[in-house]
Amino acid sequence: MDDPSGNSPVSVGRYVTNAVSGGLGTGADVWGINYEYAFSKRTAGLIGYNKISNDAGARFSLGKANATLGGDQDSFGIAVKHRF
Repeated sequence: MDDPSGNSPVSVGRYVTNAVSGGLGTGADVWGINYEYAFSKRTAGLIGYNKISNDAGARFSLGKANATLGGDQDSFGIAVKHRF
């Protein structure tokens, strides 16, 4: 159900693509890992990593950065949140 593949140049959710036809795969695999640690009742630290692997005919992107045809993208983030 959550397999964004096919030959349509229309974006799938927040994943932007400019898929091409001609027998090239137009899907992508997305995965991520995130961890949150509570320092106290009101303060937590977060760390996360996400990766998208495009098929040869897809340009799915993790955000605003443009993807290359068949290329991969990585994102890494660190955050601290505190509730007042």
